Amino acid sequence: MADGLIATIDVPKLGELLLGNAGRAHNRIARAAVSDTLLTHATRRIPGHFARSAHRKYGYADRAKPYIFWKQKKYGHTADLVMTGATQHGMSTQRSITVGGTAVGGNLRGDLKLRFPFGALAQKAWARRARGEARGAPLAARTRRDGKPRVTISQMKKEVAATTPDEVREISQEIRDRYVEGVKTTTGPRQRVKI
Repeated sequence: MADGLIATIDVPKLGELLLGNAGRAHNRIARAAVSDTLLTHATRRIPGHFARSAHRKYGYADRAKPYIFWKQKKYGHTADLVMTGATQHGMSTQRSITVGGTAVGGNLRGDLKLRFPFGALAQKAWARRARGEARGAPLAARTRRDGKPRVTISQMKKEVAATTPDEVREISQEIRDRYVEGVKTTTGPRQRVKI
């Protein structure tokens, strides 16, 4: 979880009903359905996490009032997870989709990995600050002035990975639809013929 965000989606077991014993075709079609759905999720839903309306929609942690005031003054907006737009651009363009396992075995897993554009040292320093440490000396400010905990990198990762129940249903339906479409258009397993 340190390098990226992982989304796991279960694939419906329709292959045995539609393809009989053609396990290779079932795996290929299911993997393609999961991969295409994750790409759609990354291009259509992830950018919405950087909009102003995402705070209420996904239940983001409240930011401190002085921080919101400073951000509005400096950057001209108060959208969560966005300052200059580098995080939004990086997560929208630099993604990695991997699909592993087998659909026949029921352990197919699709991973959508998104990376924050700031480096590991910045993330470690931010984590130390959130724990109340700064260069080895304890900080009195593990919390903000208003008593609420600070927003940390791990909290931001949770915010980007958040999905609503409606989105989960949409994703499941997309996988099923793409899988059924792949089954309908498949030509079946290739047969070798000796001449």
